[in-house]
Amino acid sequence: QVTLDNGMRIVWDGVRRLYVTAPPELEGTVAGLCGTFTRDQRDDFMTRAGDVEIEVWAFTARWKVAQGATNSCPEANSLALASPCNTYAQLNSAAQETCNKLMNDPFNLCHTRVNPDAFKKDCTYEVCTAGALTGAECKTFADYAYICASRGVVLANWRLLLDCTVTCPGDMVYQQCASSCRSTCASLSNIEDCHEECAEGCNCPDGLLLDFDGLSCVDQSQCKCSYSSTNYAPGSILQMGCKNCTCEYGGWSCWSSEGCVDDSGLCPENMQWSPCKSSCPVTCGNMNNPSLSSCITETCDAGCECSTGLVWDGSKCVQPANCPCYHGGQSFQTGQSITLDCNNCVCNGQVWECEHKRCPGVCSVYGDPHYKTFDGRAYDFQGNCQYVLARTIYSLIDYSSLNLTDMGDVDNDGFVLTVENVPCGSSGVTCTKNIGLKYWRAHNGDIFKIDLVRGKNVVDPTGNFIIRRAGLYLFVDTPIGVSIQWDYSTRLYIRLHPKYMGLVEGLCGNFNGDQNDDFVTPAAGPPEEMPNIFGDSWKVHAYCAPAVVINDTCLTHPHRAAWSQRKCGVLRSSLFADCQGVVAVAPYVDRCLYDACGCDSGGDCECLCTAIAAYAYECSANGVPIEWRSDELCRKSPLCKKG
Repeated sequence: QVTLDNGMRIVWDGVRRLYVTAPPELEGTVAGLCGTFTRDQRDDFMTRAGDVEIEVWAFTARWKVAQGATNSCPEANSLALASPCNTYAQLNSAAQETCNKLMNDPFNLCHTRVNPDAFKKDCTYEVCTAGALTGAECKTFADYAYICASRGVVLANWRLLLDCTVTCPGDMVYQQCASSCRSTCASLSNIEDCHEECAEGCNCPDGLLLDFDGLSCVDQSQCKCSYSSTNYAPGSILQMGCKNCTCEYGGWSCWSSEGCVDDSGLCPENMQWSPCKSSCPVTCGNMNNPSLSSCITETCDAGCECSTGLVWDGSKCVQPANCPCYHGGQSFQTGQSITLDCNNCVCNGQVWECEHKRCPGVCSVYGDPHYKTFDGRAYDFQGNCQYVLARTIYSLIDYSSLNLTDMGDVDNDGFVLTVENVPCGSSGVTCTKNIGLKYWRAHNGDIFKIDLVRGKNVVDPTGNFIIRRAGLYLFVDTPIGVSIQWDYSTRLYIRLHPKYMGLVEGLCGNFNGDQNDDFVTPAAGPPEEMPNIFGDSWKVHAYCAPAVVINDTCLTHPHRAAWSQRKCGVLRSSLFADCQGVVAVAPYVDRCLYDACGCDSGGDCECLCTAIAAYAYECSANGVPIEWRSDELCRKSPLCKKG
């Protein structure tokens, strides 16, 4: 454990689990792989250049510490994020069965505090990756137990109940309440900053330190030192560039070597020789990183580095002004622009300068059904009833009949948008069938209503809706800033004017910029953790049965898995390559598999095409239109004519 001067606390188990805790005073002042701490998940993928990436691989690449000539990391891509459960389908069934333990005792004691869904997904990934190896699930179980404990729910003896006992390596011993300040040879300098707390795990006996091998417990005088990935015994003397260094108590004590001569030869253009190169060379990718100035070169390597005032662009040393901007895995020169949401961003000397307009809110519903709230929170909910998708908070409505009451008390324009979901597969999945929109005007109390029913003509009896048909979509606009885009099937997009920020509620959330409180029920109070509890709270009719949890439709219908994986794999293919760095593809692949396997009541191809179309729509909305339909894949509508 390490506590920094600014209050940031880091806890690491020495192997794979890392927890970073930031104090409240750092809210909105941090950035990196852990996000921005603004309580708005939409800007968590902010880069040091000021733009917000979409894909995980593109975002993480922008935060690489070293991108110099001698210390570069391989580039990741969307294919590297594919789930091994899809690659090795035969492992998926066993992984689901194993990881379902997170949904039962003793973990269910914590479900109302910590939603287990994301942990279950991580668990199946771990188990499928491990293959024949056993115990992989215990890693995720431990993560869940740790988070639960941090929120006041201690899951005692879960390791014994689930056969996840710990055998400590080397000289260490397991303790139910070990010191969180376990001392190691590698972190002696941080001992004084440690915040003591109880934590399960392995620890060295009192008075000993964990050596670099992660196995041996030794006295501090026996701690080794590390240099160039090699560990050296105490007392070892090495020449590092123009310095001589001795290993003492786990660290190097160095002094200059007189008469050291540079025999490096000629460095490339715009580079100079250094007897001790920086461990953190300045690059186009990190030159705006404020932490770069605090970088410490612990070991010296002689060699060439960029001349003073120049930075490394990945192949040569250049002036900082000649560095490009990066977004979505692509580079952009000064003056080029991109669009993020409704704001235009222009590249200016390696930094994105973006507008800060308030953008309309968009909530989407598609497939079996998959929801994304106005604030961007994605979830699945398989309820079979009529639900309030969105409504103004100040509306006074009798929801048993959906009739407005006491209009004299309503001071603002308002609306209610409902959806009716019906079964569309034998596994219990449901799809959107009917959509109802009702709005009213405050100045005269007039009420207007329109219904969109699949398979029926759309009729506007009052003439107070603007109805447009364009391509595969029907658009319904209102004068109060509420719009609907519908594909005549199961895909629906709702757009709200920014004036409604913080003034709506329902399955689409509250549109306040914070995903964490989207699951608020009509009773108000703290937000729910489980999508089904939240979704059921917004049903219009009390007689509807509670929604069911459907974990993996491809397990329920294994005969459909291979076909679904082959068809949904197109999203990761070169056909959508231009978009994969702009719109995260992995969630859409998962939902495509869910729908393609789940729709077994005659609409399998429609469900598949809807899932693919949902991703293509997001691509187009983000400025990357993809011509993806063909005679072999979700052929174009016969209504579309050439030209």
